[in-house]
Amino acid sequence: MKRAIHVLLSIAFTTILGGVMGSQKSEIPDGTPVVESYEFADMESDSAPKMLLFTSISPQWYKHQVDYLAGMGVKGAMMHGVMHSWDSDIWALPNTFAPDAAEGRVVGEGNPLFQLCKDMNEVCAANGITENSIKVAYYSHLPDWFDDAAWRQVGENFRQCAIFARDAGFRGVTIDIEYVGEMYHLDWSGYDSVAYTRRSDEEMLAIAEQRGYEIMAAMLDEFPDMVNWHLPESPYAYGPIAQTHVRGMIRALADRNAPGGFHLSTEWTYQLVSPRGILSYYAAIVETMQELLDDDLMSYWHRRCTINPGLWPLGYYKDVLDDDGNRIGYTGKDETFHGRVVGSYADKTSNYSVEDFRHQFGTVVATGARYFWIYCHGQVLWQMTEEEMRRFHGSTSDTLPVDENLQDYVAVMRDAQTIASPGILEGVEYARNGERPPLVGVAPAWQLSGVYPSESPDVYRTAYEPEADPHSPDVAWRTVRSDADGRMDLRKHVDERSGLLAYGVAEFELDKAAPLGFRFGSNDWGSIFLDGELVFEYAEEGGRVAEPDQDSFVMNVSPGRHTILIKCGDLGGSAWWYFFRITDLNGDTIPGLRWIDS
Repeated sequence: MKRAIHVLLSIAFTTILGGVMGSQKSEIPDGTPVVESYEFADMESDSAPKMLLFTSISPQWYKHQVDYLAGMGVKGAMMHGVMHSWDSDIWALPNTFAPDAAEGRVVGEGNPLFQLCKDMNEVCAANGITENSIKVAYYSHLPDWFDDAAWRQVGENFRQCAIFARDAGFRGVTIDIEYVGEMYHLDWSGYDSVAYTRRSDEEMLAIAEQRGYEIMAAMLDEFPDMVNWHLPESPYAYGPIAQTHVRGMIRALADRNAPGGFHLSTEWTYQLVSPRGILSYYAAIVETMQELLDDDLMSYWHRRCTINPGLWPLGYYKDVLDDDGNRIGYTGKDETFHGRVVGSYADKTSNYSVEDFRHQFGTVVATGARYFWIYCHGQVLWQMTEEEMRRFHGSTSDTLPVDENLQDYVAVMRDAQTIASPGILEGVEYARNGERPPLVGVAPAWQLSGVYPSESPDVYRTAYEPEADPHSPDVAWRTVRSDADGRMDLRKHVDERSGLLAYGVAEFELDKAAPLGFRFGSNDWGSIFLDGELVFEYAEEGGRVAEPDQDSFVMNVSPGRHTILIKCGDLGGSAWWYFFRITDLNGDTIPGLRWIDS
């Protein structure tokens, strides 16, 4: 996943503004961030969505920590390490949590891992934690889609997982398919090798759907009321093969009207903290599922299935790149690790503030999802001693120090308040229907020009001709209408390829001088020029996922006509777009501002 790291490189920030201001004074410094305030309310406990953790936690430690986890509102964990991958035998010994067991295969009550899990689930259930699942990943390339014998074994592995889960007291299974993302594209080079049977695109899509059906049917044969979690949001984030593979799973559930349902667990929401950004993305996922599923499957989806946003408040890491831009490892925050390669879970500190977490948390629970989840695979919620690590079969990351403000984050989880601002709740209703909530202050259209290279931050910072001289006769501009939520989809309107850069221009008139709220978001790199002057730039390594109001700041603007130039560069992936709008400091329309509709 790309990390959404908010950096304002060209602006000095001095004052934090509340969302509701008694006045908007012109002496507010340029670049001052606009931070909206939101209303919150307590939730009825019987209607609150259930909070899950995604974590590597041993059954022994989970049992030992049950009071602590239950006290913060945890209702279950997607447990990494019980069954590793699609090609694993869940009954095989030894394993991560029973490393001292004799080598072999033990099925049933005599299996030490099974007994540990069963004991853990009994203690958890007695403390109100009832939604534990076994997480199984696609860690290695799947077999040839047309190899029936190989896929029979895959189905058998999942069948055994379901038996283990059922008898050990798990609520269900979580399937994580992200690690073989290249396989979900019909033009993957691997399909041209002798190891794969290459048939028509239609046959490839059909067989992938069949295999998804077979996996799910094998589990339902043994565990018909199991809950099925799926991550990430593969129908939206990955290629067409992922879409049909997932549709096959849902079809197997729908054919039996399976009560546990299918719960699509998003990762691109990890660091979306703007309520409007979260809802815009949530709507996009709903829209994708509406397009993917036929009427019968949508009927089942509405009855049994949900979208479950993922959050990642704690556990910071970023890429370390070589001189050629290739990743050589991971580091933590620069002030602590100074760019050294220390691993992906060496830094348990925050990705964003407690207040941002409160906004994020309150918005995802307001969507009415049956579940939501918190990514804490770096064991960010506790710190073991060295002795505990050995006794509970932990890892070195279990022993690392936690964030100094951990209890403030835990308090947000424990208090579990929903956002209650009327404007956001109105957006929730749009999002549930697959409609992106409309926003005020959006330019009706943009003049677009591109494309240009953008493979690295240094290349991105090149001043191409639209930036150097937007009126040059060598620059071609064309008009594109904006979406209601301010999204300008450059992959759709400019170029479908990755690693490119484009510009957008819009003009507005202002009746009198005023401090304006500039609200921006970009996937990946983005810059804003006001009347030719750079006023904002985000160009961090690693890029980010765009959201509305990702960066919000004040610009004091004089009366008259003004030009906004947006520069947006793509790092790769399935999305390339930006958001931009101008509001007053409360997020409302400015009466004296008019966009020039070209």
